[in-house]
Amino acid sequence: MTRYISRRVLQMLMTLFLIMTILFILLKVTPGSPFTNPRISAETRAILEAKYGLDKPVLVQYAIYLGGLLRFDFGESIIIIKNYPVTKMIFEPLAITVRLGLIALTFGSLVGIFLGALAALNRNKFWDHFNTIIAVIGVSVPSFVIATILLLLRKQFPIVPIIFNKADPAKGITILDEIRSMTLPILSLSFGVIATISRYMRTELVEVYNSDFILLARAKGLNRRQVFTKHAFRNALIPIITVMGPMLVALITGSTVVERFFGVPGLALLTIKSINVKDTFVTLGAELLYSALFVSMMLLVDIAYGLVDPRIRLLGGSKND
Repeated sequence: MTRYISRRVLQMLMTLFLIMTILFILLKVTPGSPFTNPRISAETRAILEAKYGLDKPVLVQYAIYLGGLLRFDFGESIIIIKNYPVTKMIFEPLAITVRLGLIALTFGSLVGIFLGALAALNRNKFWDHFNTIIAVIGVSVPSFVIATILLLLRKQFPIVPIIFNKADPAKGITILDEIRSMTLPILSLSFGVIATISRYMRTELVEVYNSDFILLARAKGLNRRQVFTKHAFRNALIPIITVMGPMLVALITGSTVVERFFGVPGLALLTIKSINVKDTFVTLGAELLYSALFVSMMLLVDIAYGLVDPRIRLLGGSKND
């Protein structure tokens, strides 16, 4: 098992290295400069580019950046906040994005599990058909369309704020006020989660109910509630839990449209801004963080499957583990 994990970690590091290399080269070969501004003279632009090492060949810049990464130095912002460390800059937006993703995942999972269980217990009835409709809409309709619909509904029923309010005790804005202002973004992101989880839950419960051990439990005289709570529900949850990790990463990395739509100052908004102004190190830091989250989650899933099913380790070439 140790060799299996080591191999997966090595593959993860190689993947991140390739992503970083490709991103760096793409950002450097893109036309334009962070200091491309009609109000800045050519001489001043040349001085600024020399100051930040942008006048050096791409390979030299790449070597310098790679050396910084080995010291856990992701560089400094050139435009957004001059000379400010990238690691500090992305921390606060990341916290907002993660909080948004976690709440959306929790809410969506709870509702999805409830709807999926309701559909499985009422097959070919109203709740089953309703769950199918929700699943189809949730999977096929983009989050920005859901966000637009929610925004129109909010105009008719002004219950929650439209604009994000960051918690600030000095201004009397509590963390609850912040979460309340995230209601519409959370609903926009969680709709897809509800659709996916409810579909998984319904499928797994139907499969579990047709299993031999459920038939045996019924034969022993257990009523419907006992069969559901003690046997069916817990077994159906196992595959759902395995998809929650990748789903959280997908919410964090895929919240760009929703964050921009509702003005949430998360990592996605910072990434877009850094791309627009060609603040290369900020863009690289944010994209590397996204990539690391995704690859790390895939690594954890691989390890979990390897622990559960030894055949996966054997297929991975670790027969002597």
